[in-house]
Amino acid sequence: MARAFIIKFIKSILNFFRIFITRNQQYDAAAQRIYNRVIKNGSNCIDIGCHKGEILDQFLKLAPLGTHYAFEPIPSMFQKLVERYSHFTNVHLFDCALSDHTGSATFQYVSNAPAYSGLRQRRYDISAPQIIPIDVKLNRLDDIIPENISVGLIKIDVEGAEYEVLTGGGKNDIANASENSF
Repeated sequence: MARAFIIKFIKSILNFFRIFITRNQQYDAAAQRIYNRVIKNGSNCIDIGCHKGEILDQFLKLAPLGTHYAFEPIPSMFQKLVERYSHFTNVHLFDCALSDHTGSATFQYVSNAPAYSGLRQRRYDISAPQIIPIDVKLNRLDDIIPENISVGLIKIDVEGAEYEVLTGGGKNDIANASENSF
């Protein structure tokens, strides 16, 4: 517990001084600049591959008047999201993976590195990944996001299934454009 606090504290200091040690920290800083530029107070945002909710937190902070949709297929992570966000009336959580069709699929849950989990098994940047196949529901973005909603920003982190996610969002023109394209 103390170790986690110390790590979080050090990261916050490094972030404050814009010192980024890892490539992931550089990506996170770039993404944050995009969020700050694109998301407005009432923007509606979509977090695909919500994981622990870090990006959803940013959506809520930057767009408290927007409606936010979050998707997380890993059951234990989804349950934590439900516990954390159930009191937000503007957050809609879905326990499914997104694709270009509905149904079910085998999902590769990497138990010792959950962020690497996805619909496809691939090369992992860790030694000895512990992969547990789990069955997950598949949905299409078009079947969940109302047609009349203006989407301000979509964050997709699905470990290689981005094309299928976007193809499943073509009805609302999500695959082609959003409120702010860059």
